[in-house]
Amino acid sequence: MSVRESSGGSTRYTIRDLTLTGVVALAACCVVGAAPPEGFIQTPVVTDVSQPIAIEFASDGRLFIAERIGRVVVVSDGASIEALQLPSANHTLAEGGLLGMALHPDFVSNGWVYLFYTLVPEDKPHSRVSRFRAVGNTLDPDSEEVIWEAEFDQEGHFGGCLVFGLDGNLHVAAGENWSPQRSQELSRPEGKIFRIRDDGTIPVDNPFVNMPDARPDVWAYGFRNPFRLAIDPVNGELYAGDVGAGSWEEIDRVHAGANGGWPLMEGPQCYISDCSGFLTPIWSYGHGGPGGSGASLILGPIFRAASFPKAYRGNIFAADFVHSYIKRLILDAGGTVVDEVMFDPEQPYVSDMEVGPDGALYVARIFGAQMGIHRIEFVGTSNEPPIAVADAEPIRGEPPLTVQFHGSASHDLDDWPGPLTYLWTFDDGATSTEPDPQHTYVERGHYLARLTVHDGQVANVSEPVSIVVGRAPLVAMVMLPPAGSLFRAGDTISFAVTAFDPEDGELPAESMSWTVFIVRPGGRLNILQGPVIGEPTASFTVPTTGRTLEESHLRIELTAVDSDGISTIVTRELFPLVAPLRIDTIPSGIPVFLDEQPLQTPYVFNGPAGFQHVLRAQETAEVGDTPHEFLEWSGFEGRELSFRAPDGGAEFVAVYRIAKDDSQRENDTAPPIGLPCFLPLLGLAAALWLGAHWRGRRAA
Repeated sequence: MSVRESSGGSTRYTIRDLTLTGVVALAACCVVGAAPPEGFIQTPVVTDVSQPIAIEFASDGRLFIAERIGRVVVVSDGASIEALQLPSANHTLAEGGLLGMALHPDFVSNGWVYLFYTLVPEDKPHSRVSRFRAVGNTLDPDSEEVIWEAEFDQEGHFGGCLVFGLDGNLHVAAGENWSPQRSQELSRPEGKIFRIRDDGTIPVDNPFVNMPDARPDVWAYGFRNPFRLAIDPVNGELYAGDVGAGSWEEIDRVHAGANGGWPLMEGPQCYISDCSGFLTPIWSYGHGGPGGSGASLILGPIFRAASFPKAYRGNIFAADFVHSYIKRLILDAGGTVVDEVMFDPEQPYVSDMEVGPDGALYVARIFGAQMGIHRIEFVGTSNEPPIAVADAEPIRGEPPLTVQFHGSASHDLDDWPGPLTYLWTFDDGATSTEPDPQHTYVERGHYLARLTVHDGQVANVSEPVSIVVGRAPLVAMVMLPPAGSLFRAGDTISFAVTAFDPEDGELPAESMSWTVFIVRPGGRLNILQGPVIGEPTASFTVPTTGRTLEESHLRIELTAVDSDGISTIVTRELFPLVAPLRIDTIPSGIPVFLDEQPLQTPYVFNGPAGFQHVLRAQETAEVGDTPHEFLEWSGFEGRELSFRAPDGGAEFVAVYRIAKDDSQRENDTAPPIGLPCFLPLLGLAAALWLGAHWRGRRAA
């Protein structure tokens, strides 16, 4: 339990009751399938994957899955095959690891698979695009050719999407790496969409090829984190889903040389006097204001297949990672969104979406009990698909464990064309066709049972029911500083973990892993570090720059897995000593930039003490129709302030005045009219007076 207390203008957090030893991670015991529209059914097709972040289909029907932890899996004829493990893909970086994948347009003939991943050579984060040759269902690690690489300063916002255009050139998306201002610098890789040939050379028609001090591989710039790109398979238009900061998510239709506007513009909101030179999003949506629930856009494909109803053709699919939905966006002939329709309100942790060779929509979910690849297909509205409802009791115990499964709550809304049939798979090789069977597990392990119901025409599959046979490991964690301490940015947090299994005894280090998350408002998670495997005694340092920690706290998640595959997850919440920064302008309402991210004043930024900030006021701004110019930060010198957030917080007010025109500025600095001519006369008169006065004194 966490308790938030307020005292003396600063917000403090304390921790109570955080003993979570021995908690077993289990899926819900009663699960009902997600809710796509009438006529659609959803089926899990690949579940034996870990953190799937990108998916691609070969024209022969094989599914390629990129896992963030650095592994590529090929699904062929229903079997999942490890195709490649990238030891150099550093997934312990915040938002790092294997992030993107693309198959060459001529993959069937040349076998090239392109991967975007992060690594840390010589302590500097890098992003790299390499291509590997496929040999059967594996990728030859010795065939790697590095075709693009960029060095960054921060850990996070790497982007990572790869898509081939209809012209055969490869588009590479790179995030701004927590350096927003660099999005506008053509010499830097941050916040850009690049365009290269399939071998890494530069197309001669790129927009900045002949511009001094510009990277010739840049196709468009001014983006925050264009995590997903999409190419319209009909006209070749490029779309970017730019993940926003605190206010807006947006989709842009991107052309050569385009400027997305970040950090000077976000969504439809302009933070400077003139944003006419920036892309106008074709679709954007807000977060609900400062401190809102947050959002994170995942752009999907432009749907052109004939397998869905005609109304879907030409739509863009878009998911929200935080709010767990998929929408379809209806485009007009000019490529602008004219309407949006909720497609599925129950799609958690979507990381990628692709259209398969069968015309179905395939969805990758990167976290949670439903992690894996799911297929959404259209089966027609004349027959409503059945709804699979699965339950079981008990869901854990010692072997032999007899479990009573319940499937008779499954139902068919239209009872057509025939009665339901049932098929249970218990994940140990056994099956049953009864609606409510009993099954006995004799071996220890973690099993995922599923129910498939069929109405004689179409089938639907339940989400898995998790069954744990055996006892989970007991995990103990020692924290330094101890639980209840409040951290500051720059603090080093150490911990040690021990795990004991009733059957295995003390577990070895390689059976344990840990991840540090940033927990955002509304439960949104960002990875700060990890997963790190095999280090039960470790430490990490709370960053002082880069990724903002506004309205956030940290969570350490530790996982121990025994020889039976049974896991225990222990979490510890860590809260900051909050140092509120109260930021305003006179007159109020003029946007300012904190750490190069725009803030609409007045604003209270609740981040940890000790964080290094840079606060910058605009030189000029429009208030209504009246131009204003910066005068001073009240109590500080200069237009840009650099400081560490002090305990108790601070207040900053930027003072503006109505801007003067050129003639008024000249009057402020020029001497009064006629003064240069008058000065010699004044001097002559003074000399004559002094001379007469002196002569009078001598005469006296």
